[in-house]
Amino acid sequence: DGGKMGFKNTVCIFVASVITHLLGGSSGREGAALQIGGSMGSKFGQLLKSDDADRKILTMCGMSACFSAIFGTPVTSAVFAMEICTVGSVQYSAIVPCIISAVSAMKIAELCKVTDFDLYINNAEYSLANYGKIAIIGILCAILSCLFCGALKLSSKLYKKIKNPNLRIVTGGLIVAVLTFAIGTFDYNGAGSEIIEKAFAGESRPEAFIMKILFTALTLSAGYKGGEIVPVLFTGSTFGSLMAGLLGLDYSVGAGVGMVALFCGMTNCPLASIILSVELFGSSGFKFCALACFISFMLSGYTSLYSVQDFMYSKIKPIKRKDG
Repeated sequence: DGGKMGFKNTVCIFVASVITHLLGGSSGREGAALQIGGSMGSKFGQLLKSDDADRKILTMCGMSACFSAIFGTPVTSAVFAMEICTVGSVQYSAIVPCIISAVSAMKIAELCKVTDFDLYINNAEYSLANYGKIAIIGILCAILSCLFCGALKLSSKLYKKIKNPNLRIVTGGLIVAVLTFAIGTFDYNGAGSEIIEKAFAGESRPEAFIMKILFTALTLSAGYKGGEIVPVLFTGSTFGSLMAGLLGLDYSVGAGVGMVALFCGMTNCPLASIILSVELFGSSGFKFCALACFISFMLSGYTSLYSVQDFMYSKIKPIKRKDG
């Protein structure tokens, strides 16, 4: 809507996200951060009496800043904000202000001792056989992204059978609590950043990716607020780690590739996904991550983590989609 976003929702989103984490819901922080940042940027544009185009850029700047403050990935944050709304169309006019906002936010977060991921890819051997194995992970991540999106939609549909939204939230909370105590671990509650680090060492459980999808769908579809991105990274890294063990790859290679490939398949942001791999892991494994991201992007269809995402262009041909 021309970059206009309700500022009054900002406080509600923040408080609701905190409550979700306190109650053990499976969600991240970045979804709320994107909404809060976008809302603040939009409000700033309204105060300056900016036109719709400038207000849209300021909204993207706010999104870039909050994403960067959490992950410490300024270039990814800027590109993600420009790439997320319309698949196949990147708002390059916003790149300089978004980069400035993202870098500034990251530096402020560093001064405030905000920690981000400390992940590494080891033993990335670029052999023909390994490229084939990475392609398999990319294909499977595309399928997994469709399953994850499907789980979110299905759980939302089932929850809507409970007409009272308050009862819906209580029911969701009780289901998550019962499941948590039934399996005897809190690994799938909260964002799960520590499990992501375990996945890179090959120490995550084989069923971890399935359980995270289940817990996230039950939490967010019930009405709890929070982010989906860290749960996606959790799911991708644990699935990739599992596949690495089966395919004979280093666990860190599989976890890193799975992490960014699933992120790409679910957000439909290939440029941001590839840049994310560089900012998180450095140059190690870059070619593997790029290959898996492109495959996941092309094969994940037109499903998305975000219902408002517009698929303007085809993923496999340089043409506009008729229903885009």
